[in-house]
Amino acid sequence: LQSSMILRDNVVLRQGSRSISTDLFKLNQETSDAELVGNIEMREPGMLVRAEHAALNIQNGEGKLTDAEFVMYETRVRGKAESLEKFKNNVVVLNGGMVTGCEPGDNTWSIHGKSIEVHNDERYGVAKHMRLNIKDVPVFYFPYVRFPVGPDRLSGFLFPSLSLNSDGIDDIRVPFYWNIAPNMDMIITPRYMEERGYLLYNEFRHMSRNFYTEIEGSYLFDD
Repeated sequence: LQSSMILRDNVVLRQGSRSISTDLFKLNQETSDAELVGNIEMREPGMLVRAEHAALNIQNGEGKLTDAEFVMYETRVRGKAESLEKFKNNVVVLNGGMVTGCEPGDNTWSIHGKSIEVHNDERYGVAKHMRLNIKDVPVFYFPYVRFPVGPDRLSGFLFPSLSLNSDGIDDIRVPFYWNIAPNMDMIITPRYMEERGYLLYNEFRHMSRNFYTEIEGSYLFDD
């Protein structure tokens, strides 16, 4: 017979730097597989996850959580998902999820995807069938996109910036960062302005032993 343990009501577990609280905790002590139900809160260095149901291995922290929300403090990314899969190499996979860099309570922009992988240690994310929402309105769609998470120099779409007026979007920029070489990069920024139309802005930077070169240019498609 397998050895099992059941804990109920205000359960709090601590293991090294990880803590887990839940309403109901069922553990298979032979396999370290656990089922958690209700008001789940899992804290690890740099990360907080909340969910209503979870199947976890308490030894390595891997598992699947449903109706989940998460915050990554160092990269200031938060999101939610129908299901969230967490792996011990600090990779989070969101199924039917969204991520944003906006402050809590503010979803001015958000990235939604059928599948979103966030590689927190390597500071990048990958979204499949991704759309960019401004408020609740989809404005861009990409079948596949890689985006940086945090300040590191990685090629990919950067988080957008925008301004709103009483009628909706007044100005939106969706920059793409291209890390060409250790001493060379480029930022390509499509921009839409309500009063002026579409604009494409490029910024190229190069650093050598003796010189720093920066070239900027923009093209307004219709004014």
